[in-house]
Amino acid sequence: MKKKLIFLFLLISALNLSAQSIDADMKKLFTVSGTEAAFKNIIPLIVNSYKTNGVFSSISDEIWEEFIKEANDSYSDLEIKLAEIYKNHFTQDEIKQLIVFYETPTGKKFAGELPIIQNEAYQIGSEWGKKLGEKIAAKILKKKG
Repeated sequence: MKKKLIFLFLLISALNLSAQSIDADMKKLFTVSGTEAAFKNIIPLIVNSYKTNGVFSSISDEIWEEFIKEANDSYSDLEIKLAEIYKNHFTQDEIKQLIVFYETPTGKKFAGELPIIQNEAYQIGSEWGKKLGEKIAAKILKKKG
């Protein structure tokens, strides 16, 4: 009985390990689409944002470096979760087609421009949200007043 339990435990562990990795096509898609680079570029930006925030400004650079290292080390965990999302929306054949697209000049340009476009869209969205929030707050204050 004990041997059977050990075997079952090892089998479950092996299955979990195999489930905790992504296939070569998905890994390539994350590379050619710029997903991996975007993740690795965003971490220092997040850290710089926190460093300038008054609440976190007293945290030492050593701790921030630890955070960056931990974030980079945990990228494979994020990849696994992202791969699950992609696989819910795309077949394996479609993943291969996306890779082909991202290897074209247009796909490369799209991958390179997307972070810039997203940043610009974030800025516009933030400004829009701030103005909308101010309008709503003014209306609420006016109704209360």
